[in-house]
Amino acid sequence: MTRPAGLACSLAAVLAVLPPLRNLLEGSLIAHVLLQIPMLILAGASAGRALPAAWQHAYGRADPLGWISLLVALFTLAFWLLPRNLDLAVSDPQFAWLKYMSLFIMAGILLGLGGPRLPSLACHFLWTNAAAMLLLMGWLYSVAPVRLCTNYLISEQDQLATALLMLGALALLSFMFSLLTGGLYKERNN
Repeated sequence: MTRPAGLACSLAAVLAVLPPLRNLLEGSLIAHVLLQIPMLILAGASAGRALPAAWQHAYGRADPLGWISLLVALFTLAFWLLPRNLDLAVSDPQFAWLKYMSLFIMAGILLGLGGPRLPSLACHFLWTNAAAMLLLMGWLYSVAPVRLCTNYLISEQDQLATALLMLGALALLSFMFSLLTGGLYKERNN
């Protein structure tokens, strides 16, 4: 990715955290979880891929296979998918900035730097883990007898549950289709 493209993605992340768009994204539980969080991660990954080659090479020496990047990104994302943390990010401005920066840097930039170095097996693990996480969070939101996020309505929680279950099923079906068509066994282009 070129530097202008990386800068454009970083600008998109900045716009996602400024009040007009931020209020729109954080005003709905679905938009908060399925739009703002992925936007921040994708913008960070694009920014990471657009860093100077010398920085990418130095990071590659520290994390040659991308495992550190993957673990930090997964733990960061798991932290921000907890309902209590989503609530705090909406109600506390300092916690909100912690969310923006950690998703952009610790999940996004690190995946942008380490993602291309991940072995093929790690990519498959990541895909199945994402599907399992979507299904688990969808199930959690659907069976909870009370609101998990107090800043959002129970109807939004039900809608998010349905959306997460559908996305998890699509991710799982996509993985199975790739497995059946032999797409998992092709070497990755690095």
